[in-house]
Amino acid sequence: MDDSQQDLQSELLRLIDRPSSVTKYEELLDVLLPPISQFTSLPLSFAEKYTSQECPPHLGPWWAAVQHTLLSNILITWGEALRQGGVYEIVLDGYFTPENATANQIWRYTLSTCSEQLSAATRAKDTAELHRISRSALYQILEKFSQGDVVSRLLHAVKHERNEASRDVEWTEGIAQLIALPTRAANVFELDAPDGLQSDTFYSRIAQDWETALSLGEPERLASLLSKLVNPLMSLAISAWMPTDALPDLIELWSNASRCARTSAKEEQMLTTALLAFTTDAKADCIWKQLGRDTMFLQGVSTHLNHHDPLVRRLGMLVAECVSSLTVGDGGKPLQFPASVWDGQGEGRNICRVLRAMRDTFTFEAVRDAWSDRECWMNALNLQPSALDRFFSQVQITKPRTRQPSPKESPPTRRLPARIPARSPQQKTRPLIEVVEAKPDNNEQNDEFHTYADPYEQVISSDEGNESSDDEPDHSASRAGGPDHERETIDEAFSKPRQPPVYIHELAPLAREREIDSQKLLLKHAEPLLRRKTGWGYEISEHAADLCMALCTMQDHYGLRKFEDRRLAAMTALCVASPDPVVDCIYEQLFTAHYSTAQRISMLHAVANAAQELAGMQAEDVDKAAERLADDAVSEAHETGSRRTAKADPARHAAHTRQSVVRSAFPSELNKKLPFAPQGSVRPKVSYTRAALSVFVFPLINRLFAYRRALKRQRIAYAGSETILNDNVLHALLHTLGVLCYYAQNAPYFYTHLIPDVLEMADEILVHYNEAMVVGGALSLALIVLRATLHTSHGVALACSHSALLNRLQEAAQKCFAYLETRQGLDAPTPEYIESPDSRARRAAAAVVVQLAELQQATQSALLGSMPRP
Repeated sequence: MDDSQQDLQSELLRLIDRPSSVTKYEELLDVLLPPISQFTSLPLSFAEKYTSQECPPHLGPWWAAVQHTLLSNILITWGEALRQGGVYEIVLDGYFTPENATANQIWRYTLSTCSEQLSAATRAKDTAELHRISRSALYQILEKFSQGDVVSRLLHAVKHERNEASRDVEWTEGIAQLIALPTRAANVFELDAPDGLQSDTFYSRIAQDWETALSLGEPERLASLLSKLVNPLMSLAISAWMPTDALPDLIELWSNASRCARTSAKEEQMLTTALLAFTTDAKADCIWKQLGRDTMFLQGVSTHLNHHDPLVRRLGMLVAECVSSLTVGDGGKPLQFPASVWDGQGEGRNICRVLRAMRDTFTFEAVRDAWSDRECWMNALNLQPSALDRFFSQVQITKPRTRQPSPKESPPTRRLPARIPARSPQQKTRPLIEVVEAKPDNNEQNDEFHTYADPYEQVISSDEGNESSDDEPDHSASRAGGPDHERETIDEAFSKPRQPPVYIHELAPLAREREIDSQKLLLKHAEPLLRRKTGWGYEISEHAADLCMALCTMQDHYGLRKFEDRRLAAMTALCVASPDPVVDCIYEQLFTAHYSTAQRISMLHAVANAAQELAGMQAEDVDKAAERLADDAVSEAHETGSRRTAKADPARHAAHTRQSVVRSAFPSELNKKLPFAPQGSVRPKVSYTRAALSVFVFPLINRLFAYRRALKRQRIAYAGSETILNDNVLHALLHTLGVLCYYAQNAPYFYTHLIPDVLEMADEILVHYNEAMVVGGALSLALIVLRATLHTSHGVALACSHSALLNRLQEAAQKCFAYLETRQGLDAPTPEYIESPDSRARRAAAAVVVQLAELQQATQSALLGSMPRP
């Protein structure tokens, strides 16, 4: 680049950075006209002055920046002056849509600039309108742009990019912007969009430009096109113009045993599609009748049936059925496999159904005749390497997992092979084929442990066997015998044992599959795999949200044994391994409408179990844990009330003291040091004390408040909204919060921030709900957090700062107790009533009243004790 070109580019960059620096009209022309003098013809009055200068040799992204500056600033400021000078249209054409063949790169920048301007105007439509001058200029550019040969210009523009990957990205972005251009223009101009940008007109012209840019007369371009487009569906078009004489060669290729052994799924689908297309051609019926009974074709069918891939086997069976329907004689019965081979999901069943439907609807007359360009197509296919060879060479061939020794190296030998004596004539050899229905006699069996009447029956004498019995295949259909026995045998021949998951990313696809084997495999290996990988790297956290949603949406469609327990254990292990994303994902899904009540309760129980494990305690049932904590608080409140009553009676006071001493001699179950987590689990990096408030408790409370506010604001229920927070789910949520709050007592801000929010939530629930189950859960939650404040200075601070809240809560508890007392009546309580929700809510209400009274008395004593004596 010489000095003049460098000065010109620096002037353009100055115009981009500081458009206001140009203050004179002549100075503006000195900057704008020289770059476009090479792409468009200037008026005679300007040609002598500006044509002598050359634009920079390589157009770069700075040209798009100049276009943005013109539309957003220069044309708005200097548009009228440019019109009076007669260069307005010249500037628009030169910078956006020049007719010169060497300016294809400018059209690429114009497409990008117009797309960005239209998108920005659409986003800002509610707040700011597009300036009328910019709108008019953009309209003229789009009108000129819609009339040019855009596809060919884009194709030539991307050729300047040397990097192949960057060239593909630029081409993909350009085509995407070109296709979206009519929609974006309609969003901005509405009904006033240019006529050339109407969808039907624009796309029709793009299709014509595409055919022109393809240049069907060049075999190189056709070969490149085939390398991108050759796939199973292209077999229909290839079969349409392939001569019928090529059918024997196609059958020979399909029947080749070596090709079938190393085939891929795409290659097999392509050849099968071509064969099925030929079965619909009436001209090929005589060839099929000759080759359908040929040894080569029959061996090909046998080779496909012996393949290890179920997809290849089913495709071979499909070809055999279709050919048999053509070659069967009068009165004969065509080959037909059982319906169980084709019905269902997975292992190629869907593909075979689609191919069978294609064969029933496909006709050669519906396909375009390609014989007019036969010579060019043949030249394209004969290029070395051909398109088909390139396609098949890109397919990855699945290799066995076992390591084969190199032919140059001898396998390692550690000991000499053992000598095996020859088999004597008296020894019986095992038959190669056994009758499945044959059952051994009971008298002939001599088992050391058990004697079975049926080889498939199993006697399981341990809990571990009971848990793993669901993971074994079900042979009940095979034992039934009857006419369906052959069908089940074919299904068992197609089924292959799946490998257990090794990586975390393999678990979510298993959970989303509807097959029973996949769900059994997931439930069996999910928790152990998560336990083993807890605390190691970021593998679990990377896939935690996806796996969490997959586990939450699982349903027991097959009645699997211990389905809920295993799914709950897997979700608990996932919460322990990565609590931050998983717990937040569970809370988010909890308040959506597409989950059942059982699924929501399972989500909450998983969070509570994870909190217990992270706190160093062994996980127990959430409802039992919450009820036990509430019962302990009720017992303590009862002791407080008894202590007050015993002060007036010395005998009762002595008895109460003796009971307290005896009770304190036996430590409670909570004081025992329990194991942290199941055996085989690695201790996580996050403790519950650090993550209790920010991860477990506050997000759940905030989402609950947000959901209740949304219901009040909308006042309209939608389908499934009633099941989000029904009585059972809300009861489980309150119990979960009780467990979370109990183990979070050592967390920062527990007494100053958490307890007021929890008590406020409990007070709101007591006001709006009257079911005994929900009321008891709210009172138990309040009782658990109030118990933590007794006999500490935090209780006095809470009573001083939130006295109104405590008074409302005490009044609500008194009303609940009075209401439940009235419902019970004067009859003596029965054992069933003691364990009922009404009885638990009644005891919790009384305990809350006693604890709040104790807290108020402690506050008064503290305040009176701090007052100065006269």
